[in-house]
Amino acid sequence: MDARPRNRARPGETRRTAHEGTHAMRNYGEPASEALRNGGEATNHIAERSMEQLSKVLGLSTEVVQQNVVRSSNRAQMAMDGANLIAGACEDISGEWMRFAQSTAARNLDLMEQLLGCRNVADYVTLQAQIFRENFEAFLGSANRTSERSRKALNRAARRVTKASLAPE
Repeated sequence: MDARPRNRARPGETRRTAHEGTHAMRNYGEPASEALRNGGEATNHIAERSMEQLSKVLGLSTEVVQQNVVRSSNRAQMAMDGANLIAGACEDISGEWMRFAQSTAARNLDLMEQLLGCRNVADYVTLQAQIFRENFEAFLGSANRTSERSRKALNRAARRVTKASLAPE
């Protein structure tokens, strides 16, 4: 009786599926950033018109109203920039994890063929240890790259906030 599983995914199918998943993540990240940008512009426009109408109703100076509109617009733009920065960082980090999953799955499928070909328990255990070691090293490498990307994104955000807070209003 053959003990091999009959419904194994072929290496090409797994790689294609992982590639399609990565591609889908990238495709959904760009429209989300664009929607955030468009929403920010629309919000600024609505706020500006509302302030103009309010100044007419209350008889406020247009100069004071304009200063408030500019301040509000700048703050809204800072919020949108922050959201875009976070969206970009999330896309970058999820891309790294998708690449890790894709490469690990492809490598494990290749190694499964070798496991199925083992003739004795000692060879099987040795190969299992090798697979564990390689997967763990790949995980640590991916976690390190993710950590580095996160650190860089946080530094960019901190520089933008500092620059914006030092800018005259």
